[in-house]
Amino acid sequence: DEEIELELKLLRSVQDVNDTTLANLSDEQLRDKIRSQIILEKVIAQDIVIEDGEAAKYYEENKSLYNIKTSFKTSILVVASEQEAEKALEEIEKGSDFAVLARERSLHKTSASLGGDIGYITEQQEGIDEAITTAASKLQLGKFSEPIKLEDGSFAVVVVRDIIEGQSFTFEEVQKQ
Repeated sequence: DEEIELELKLLRSVQDVNDTTLANLSDEQLRDKIRSQIILEKVIAQDIVIEDGEAAKYYEENKSLYNIKTSFKTSILVVASEQEAEKALEEIEKGSDFAVLARERSLHKTSASLGGDIGYITEQQEGIDEAITTAASKLQLGKFSEPIKLEDGSFAVVVVRDIIEGQSFTFEEVQKQ
């Protein structure tokens, strides 16, 4: 279970926003898939001999892989104007489902098809509008942002569905991986 948790954190830290693989699996399915992958890797790699110091050298050269930033599972609803964003926010506050509104109205087609879900993001993540990452990092779990202006002039409402606290792993903790 510890190995699965570590692998989940590592996967989420390097997940591409346009990769919907993790979003399409339930938590149980994802854990089962990772468990099978770990078992397969152990069976395949059992006879591989790693020279003394090679694993430590790899760790030192790839430390950034083992220094995971805090990640926010984020959903967005992108619209053309601030008024549209405010209207959507009012509807959400009155009980409308964010995912349904995102599917119906969001201009961000990739996330719209997933009910606004853009997966796990981190602060200052490349490929994500800085306004989104900044808003996500300041939001409390389950709370909605005020309309935020994006680089392209559109507006978004952001919600954080899950937070995974950042963590750094020592060589000893990841040596077997």
